[in-house]
Amino acid sequence: EETIGQAARLGYNVLSVSGGEPLLYPGLRAICVEARRQKMLVTLVTNGTVLDEARVAGISGVVDAIAISLDGEPERHNKMRRFPRAFQLMEKRLDLLRRASIPFGFVYTLTRENLSELEWAADFAVAQGAAMLQVHPIEAYGRALSDPALECLPDQEMATAQLVVECLRNIHDDKLTIQFDALNRDSLPVAPEEVAQWKTALDRGDRFLGEILSPLVIEEDGTVVPLRYGFPRSFAMGNLYRQTLDEMADGWMRRRSGAFFDLYRKTLMRVRRSQDRFVNMYQFLAGVASQ
Repeated sequence: EETIGQAARLGYNVLSVSGGEPLLYPGLRAICVEARRQKMLVTLVTNGTVLDEARVAGISGVVDAIAISLDGEPERHNKMRRFPRAFQLMEKRLDLLRRASIPFGFVYTLTRENLSELEWAADFAVAQGAAMLQVHPIEAYGRALSDPALECLPDQEMATAQLVVECLRNIHDDKLTIQFDALNRDSLPVAPEEVAQWKTALDRGDRFLGEILSPLVIEEDGTVVPLRYGFPRSFAMGNLYRQTLDEMADGWMRRRSGAFFDLYRKTLMRVRRSQDRFVNMYQFLAGVASQ
């Protein structure tokens, strides 16, 4: 809870709790209450199968939204989850969220196998009363490194996915927000030459760390890394079991921020020159950082 207060003072305004399965964490309500006290937006990412009346009551009033993992139509979802009733349990328990008036959405992990089911996913989300569908292309991490069914989408299929998402946005314009987690190299959010301005603004105190370096990820062993789980340890802030977040942030800004912003600038330049039109920026950054 102390860490949450420190994060808020550093400019972080969202707490997202994800897995394993956050609904199984005994201290979940306490950290959500503290985050709300710090004026943070609080979200959870869950597979939905462990939702029950007690757990929904435990988060009611302290969670702003819940994101539920969705991997495709029922048979595919069950196969991906390695549980024959995963979809049916998740679907049945959505009613608990509706009755508690807790907004929810779906995180659709996009693969080559379920690309054809994107339209179904949007229709399902609307039918269930979801507020958002987040389409997240599979990353080369974890099971995706060894399971051929989880192969990353090539550029041509990513372009197809983007076109389908745009069509679905038009179809469901007033019912569902659809987010596509892929960056087109032709529309980078920042130019390489602008990155140096981040460092200057941070050093002057003109901008908070949370405005520039977000998200921060707390891994299960207490290590705090930028942007994504598993980011190379050479850019880690430190470990919460040994330092406070304030101490880590201060040390990182003095000793590692320059190298990180150089990494960001170099990565943006590589993205510009890349043959791939679509990139996962955090994955790309992690790859360059590990070289």
